[in-house]
Amino acid sequence: MRKISISIAVLAWVVTAVFFLKNNYGKENTIAGAFQTTDYSYMCAKIVGYGTYNVTMNAEAREQFIRSIASGLGIASLYIITETEDTLICEKISDNGKLVLEMIETDGISHLGVKLDLNDNINFAETYEQLVRDIFEAEGIEGNVNLYFEGHIKGALNYEERCRVADEMLEALDAHTVTESRDNSAFTIYAYTDRISRYVKSIGKKININITASYDENKNVTVIYLATPLNNLDY
Repeated sequence: MRKISISIAVLAWVVTAVFFLKNNYGKENTIAGAFQTTDYSYMCAKIVGYGTYNVTMNAEAREQFIRSIASGLGIASLYIITETEDTLICEKISDNGKLVLEMIETDGISHLGVKLDLNDNINFAETYEQLVRDIFEAEGIEGNVNLYFEGHIKGALNYEERCRVADEMLEALDAHTVTESRDNSAFTIYAYTDRISRYVKSIGKKININITASYDENKNVTVIYLATPLNNLDY
């Protein structure tokens, strides 16, 4: 069985990155900064990763692996672990956010899900996204990691207001539109910027920015998403 551990290089990167952000981080020239060109009544960030790898683990190895992932994300204690025969879930909830790590084994294949919600300082979201990507790479996990910024604006924005919010974010990112549907019922923009190295391809075109806007009648707010590379959430 392959030894399950988070590499020293990844942990060293965590320490370096957090130190750098605490002392030097600014809002300009970042995805978070582009998102905050608009004032919101509420905002948060989400990192969602999902991957698979051909490693079969017993219960003890699964728990060790999940604890290593949590540690790599800066969560050393005070989390809850629940386990069934083939599923293990680690959950940590605090005032600043929520982390859920889920590991499922089916037919000799391990599936890992990482969901991290940041309710406090969304300026650290890009750091945590990179941490998840580094962990996937260090452990040979094949999958995808998406970063989402969600903001609420009170009331139902009209067409011109939605366009203004989206265009300000695109301008801040130096992004050009690849394809779009600027309709009140389905407001979605797919774009590309050189400021973000990762991207996906659709019909031969690079995409790494996805902006959506929708109206939530129950809360009477317009919900804005800025995602990279794509928004795979329900909105």
